[in-house]
Amino acid sequence: MRAAVRDAFVGFTEPFEGRVAWMYLDVRGLVTTGIGNLIDPVAAALALPWQRPDGSRATLNQIQDEWIAVKGRTDMAKRGGGAYAAITSLRLSDAAIDALVSARLDRMVQVLEAAHPCFASLPADAQLAIVSMSWAMGPAFHFPRFWAAVTAGDYKTAAAECTINPQVGTIIRRNDANRRLLISAGEAVRLGLDPDFLHWPSPLAPCSPVVPNAGSTGV
Repeated sequence: MRAAVRDAFVGFTEPFEGRVAWMYLDVRGLVTTGIGNLIDPVAAALALPWQRPDGSRATLNQIQDEWIAVKGRTDMAKRGGGAYAAITSLRLSDAAIDALVSARLDRMVQVLEAAHPCFASLPADAQLAIVSMSWAMGPAFHFPRFWAAVTAGDYKTAAAECTINPQVGTIIRRNDANRRLLISAGEAVRLGLDPDFLHWPSPLAPCSPVVPNAGSTGV
């Protein structure tokens, strides 16, 4: 993965996921924390350096008890992660959240590079779009038409085939940003620009009229 993508990733994805220092349920009822990091099953939560209100390290029993309490509050899931601040006491530091994000990003890139050898040589804009899709769906997402277009360097088609469903909430904005990144990648290639440089957002490639396939799942 290009250095520019790693450097930009947190700033790019945080507006879509938020930064939450406590445990909460996502819309699927899975325990989550950080910047959209799943900690479900409980073993994932137990591995993190949770802190009590006084700053001391939480015990494994305290972490498990809080996880179970959050898991049971499915009635709050539609209210968003912020609602769970009132019923939790354990917190992660910003440094712990950043480390959690970095570790997940590294794992995702390993999967992407193993499954799609072209990934390592893609321009930065395309790589950022793909890790954004992976963050939302997991790196094994099955979008054959999308990957065929990326492999062929057809970024206009890739932009039309990158839609994450269901298109609700912040997924709408993430889809738009991913399409813009892919169009920007195509422009960067066409103009012979440095693939290590992240060209979006910039006047280089305003979002061309790309109409995503209605209800596309990339199949």
